[in-house]
Amino acid sequence: MESVGQLEAFPGAVNVVPGEAHFSLDLRGEFDDARDHAWDEISHELDASVGRRALRWTAREVHSATRRCCTWGRAALTSSSSVIPGPSRPLSSPTRAGRASARCRPRERGWLPRSPGALRKNRVMTATPGILELLAFAAEPGGGNPAGVVLDAVGLSDAEMQRIAADLGHPETAFVGAREGRRVAVRYFSPDDEVPFCGHATVATAVALAEAEGPGSFVFDTAAGVVEVTTERAADGRVMAGFTSVEPYVVDLEADVADRLLGLLGLTHADLDERMPLAQSFAGNLHPVVAVRERHTFDSFTFAPAPVRALLDERGWKGTIIVVHVDAPITEGVVIEARNLFPVADITEDPATGSAAASLGAYLRDRVGLPAPFGFTVRQGRHIGRPSVLDVEVPASGGIVVRGSATPL
Repeated sequence: MESVGQLEAFPGAVNVVPGEAHFSLDLRGEFDDARDHAWDEISHELDASVGRRALRWTAREVHSATRRCCTWGRAALTSSSSVIPGPSRPLSSPTRAGRASARCRPRERGWLPRSPGALRKNRVMTATPGILELLAFAAEPGGGNPAGVVLDAVGLSDAEMQRIAADLGHPETAFVGAREGRRVAVRYFSPDDEVPFCGHATVATAVALAEAEGPGSFVFDTAAGVVEVTTERAADGRVMAGFTSVEPYVVDLEADVADRLLGLLGLTHADLDERMPLAQSFAGNLHPVVAVRERHTFDSFTFAPAPVRALLDERGWKGTIIVVHVDAPITEGVVIEARNLFPVADITEDPATGSAAASLGAYLRDRVGLPAPFGFTVRQGRHIGRPSVLDVEVPASGGIVVRGSATPL
């Protein structure tokens, strides 16, 4: 499938621009008859204009309940006769109430981004870069942690990046800014705030860059520091990515804060695993680490999101609260089950947390005293139905390596 152009469309006008890489179409209109009539106009114009050039097009609908509008987009102009023509009506894919979302699917060796730019009342509104949505660290279909990725955010303001992250509703969205070769500036936003670093969005961004530019090494300049990233294509065709965290450190968790945290989780000191003392660990974000001795307690504890969010904000913990359980001896190759608490917007737990996995590696080396180098596996997301797996490598000193993959959402 060869991409041959970019198309701009709204009722009354269709323009095909040669030489561009992708085509994105967004229409924001009213519901029901008015919306359908507008789409009929565009559909007819697409068929006529694109058909004259022996091209084909596809499109998809995404519904945003909060905006009282429909976004129509994700279309490709191609010269391949094997492409299925777009239907007379787009495929409907409503998202959960209050969140606008789209799906990015592989298009042979390239991916097609969603564009949040709007067309309304027959005029072009704000044009913003395409958004990719990927699942990182999935252990099986339906698992993993979703992340938004904007590969060209140079022209976006802080407010625009925050708005896009909030609209997507993923735990984090990564924005690629200024770049020099394969060295790029990356910023991360949750739905509520900017965060210094995000591991799963780093993996998602690395995979997206590798798909666009070819596997190899990248350097990410983040608010937390310089993060080295490697990508390679596996035998099954997937791109695997790994990042080396910034220099980590581990500090004590003050007794009064520990008591408050345990109280919010409905735990006591008697519930803790004595092999793994309470502490705070940093490998891009500062995370408190809580190890629970019994699996039943680990599986069944609950918490109220608002008080936990208040404690996170008060302490300046931009990442998650790491709660872990280890059934086996803590040695090379140990499998650790984790729940990462992250109450933000309508999220309560994170399905897969790369920065937490890196921080856990530093914690095992520098606080538990596990002889390095060693590796271990984090399994996460089971409690929220999004099974994920993160592979971690811990050297004798320096940054922690976390590996995984990402696929289009």
